[in-house]
Amino acid sequence: MIKGTAEGTVKKIFDKVQYSETFSKRMIVLETDNQYNNEIAIDFINAQIGLLNNVREGQNIKIYCDIFSRPSTKNPDQYFTNVKGWKIEVIQQNEYIPPNVEETPTLDDGLPF
Repeated sequence: MIKGTAEGTVKKIFDKVQYSETFSKRMIVLETDNQYNNEIAIDFINAQIGLLNNVREGQNIKIYCDIFSRPSTKNPDQYFTNVKGWKIEVIQQNEYIPPNVEETPTLDDGLPF
């Protein structure tokens, strides 16, 4: 297993899927600024699903995740790769703060314009 991070804008948050009494999953899709594939799907499993409660589409976030692969049960030459999230950080956006501009003094030269 490899530990990694994915950073980007939340494109879609899927509904929770309950597969059994003890296993549920919820997926999120991030749009990244990578050169090639700009979308990555990340699963949140069981207790980690609650981490998505305060995440909204359009937010910029960083997800800490585990990346691992497993062989197919039907074809041992085929592997499936999973990305499982376990921590989320909201990336603060820099808000535009206008420069402190002093007022230009007015000249009273007696002209009406």
